[in-house]
Amino acid sequence: MKILHVNISDAGGGIEQYLDLLFPELSRRGHSSVFIYGEHHPGPSCTNHAESHYIEGVAGVNKKENTRNIKAVQRIMNSFRPDVAYIHQVLNPSLIRFLVRSVPTVRYVHGFKLVCPEGKKVLRTSGRHCSFALSPKCQIRAYRHKCMPRNPRAGLPLISAAIRNCREHRRYSQMVVASGFMRNVLLYNGFDAQRITVCPYFTNEPRKNEEFEENVPIVLAIGRLVPAKGMHLLIEAFSDLKVNARLVIIGDGPDRERLKTFAEKKGLNCQETFLGWLDNENCRYWIERSRVVVLPSIWPEPFGIVGIEAMSSGKPVVAFDSGGISEWLVQGQTGYLVPTGDIAALGGKISELLREPELANELGRNGFEHFKNRFVPDVHLSILLSILRKSIE
Repeated sequence: MKILHVNISDAGGGIEQYLDLLFPELSRRGHSSVFIYGEHHPGPSCTNHAESHYIEGVAGVNKKENTRNIKAVQRIMNSFRPDVAYIHQVLNPSLIRFLVRSVPTVRYVHGFKLVCPEGKKVLRTSGRHCSFALSPKCQIRAYRHKCMPRNPRAGLPLISAAIRNCREHRRYSQMVVASGFMRNVLLYNGFDAQRITVCPYFTNEPRKNEEFEENVPIVLAIGRLVPAKGMHLLIEAFSDLKVNARLVIIGDGPDRERLKTFAEKKGLNCQETFLGWLDNENCRYWIERSRVVVLPSIWPEPFGIVGIEAMSSGKPVVAFDSGGISEWLVQGQTGYLVPTGDIAALGGKISELLREPELANELGRNGFEHFKNRFVPDVHLSILLSILRKSIE
């Protein structure tokens, strides 16, 4: 099968991490991949095992040079002659319209940008998940909920682009999501249930290079340093623990300095706590060293890839019950879910696993078995390839 992949960038986040894992798996199964992207972001590129083409700004909203960019995409397609296009984070309505009308298409909805101009699906005034369908009324809601640009000159073009993209995908594309939670998001935005498939993410089993015996157990969190990821709540919960342990936070973002100041006030050693952005190999190293991995997200997580990475290393997970997390974290078996925003409950479960290493090991072993049954490459590729073939047929 010849697969054309299109994404907004070649590096920087969970989508690109997914593609970095996907391309070699497709190659091993005899499929050819061509990758088109429009932005360079910091971090390792996901372009290995795929013939890659950079077309500046091709996938973003309201980009200039649309006609020239579409012609560049057409030249690549004329040369490659793909059987199917696998679309990821693409926001450009002209590109979506061209692709869905030129080749069978499958869209993986990794996040909320397709159906939410702000991309977060959160009503800021209340902090609740937004269950409104995408519509021009989103501009009016921006005044009440402060969830997107309140200036119509900025907001309405974003709304219009999202509506146009949804219309094209509803008509032409098979849709893929990582969780039942995301499936419901598409359903209330008018997508056909028969054309939505849940295909959870996957990860690889890490190579066990060494055994770690920490004198001080490590509580680990990995994520972008923004308020929605809830790192401030984790810091507060950790600072109240009566157990000797070390908190390690991997990631970077606009909230970093504020979080470091807050952590210092709570008595934490910021040099030991904040490690900044690390590549996947080094993230795995710290997962292997940890006693427990925490996902303190307070926004509706579409999935939460860090969780299955933790389970692949046999580590228990403690998380707020937000978005699709409960679909891979089995309560009391592979870790613990606590009510979103409940700092005392979060700290209580972390403390329990720190005080009871045998319990942590048991949950970690359960998580590893859960990972092997559901989140390995063969399971994901089996579902994905059947969807791609269905789209072609």
